Amino acid sequence: MILIFLSIVINFFIETLSWYIKSISLPGNIAKSISISNMILYSSRIFNYLFITSISLYIDRDYNLNLLIATLLLAMFISFFLHYFFFTSKFCVIQLKKLICLICISNTRLYNVVSKLSFKKLNRKILDGKVFFYTIISSFIFSSTLIIPYILTYYIPQYKLTIVSFGSIGNFLATIPLIFYVDYIMHTYMDKSILGDFLYSYILGRSLGFLLFAILFTLYLVFYY
Repeated sequence: MILIFLSIVINFFIETLSWYIKSISLPGNIAKSISISNMILYSSRIFNYLFITSISLYIDRDYNLNLLIATLLLAMFISFFLHYFFFTSKFCVIQLKKLICLICISNTRLYNVVSKLSFKKLNRKILDGKVFFYTIISSFIFSSTLIIPYILTYYIPQYKLTIVSFGSIGNFLATIPLIFYVDYIMHTYMDKSILGDFLYSYILGRSLGFLLFAILFTLYLVFYY
């Protein structure tokens, strides 16, 4: 259960971190920052695969549904708090820089780029409505299609593989608002070197998307489970 919890929380965090790295890139250093953010983003796949493998193994071993639901809901609430408070805390982002520099210390080029980045807390006062709205939708759909299929396998065990495969369709649907709206707008801000001013819209949208899913799923369990 610890692997399931940690892998989903870390996976969500790394996905957001990749955009944070882009937002603090300096003019003349943007391409290198994008390269580093892509490295960070690709590393999230490790935790995505770890989540899928650990939860699949747990389900195949006649799992405890209540414990699984509690673990997943806790992970979603923690993801909300982590996103909402971490990137607006100066202490947290400074510690994050130290950690990334420590990881990159063996690679001189990466270390030099990261050490020059100005890690700073995000401004909560500026919001882009479109980025905020579409990120909430995407995060909610992604959370739902990542978690609910595994819960449904408890009730329809004879179609485990079929149900889980539908999650891939949900993941595709969740990427549509990101690709056609959020990514385009935020890359436009990046070209203008103002992404850092508007990134909180994205992070707040992700955090509230996680929270919305957790609350609605909790209400469903309270009234119908």
